Amino acid sequence: MRKVFKYDIPVDDRPSVSLPKGAQILSVGQILSVGAQGLGIKLWALVDPSETTAEVHQLRVVGTGHAIVDGDLVFLGTVTFHDGALVFHVFEVCHA
Repeated sequence: MRKVFKYDIPVDDRPSVSLPKGAQILSVGQILSVGAQGLGIKLWALVDPSETTAEVHQLRVVGTGHAIVDGDLVFLGTVTFHDGALVFHVFEVCHA
């Protein structure tokens, strides 16, 4: 049985996330977490929680107006912080 799980993504140029094999990334966004985590980028994926093999997904987080150097990217979404003063666009790096 598959379920939607949430993962934390660091606000970094080249983060990665380890997901169960066969996971389907659904979206990215932001939420204000209660506690020490505070505001951050979140990724939601459709996963099989019983899958024991993990796959690392390479991501790119790019600010508006910044250069994008990787060629084969899939857009996942845009997140904003500080009432829109900071805007980041999240992509997954595709490997052929």
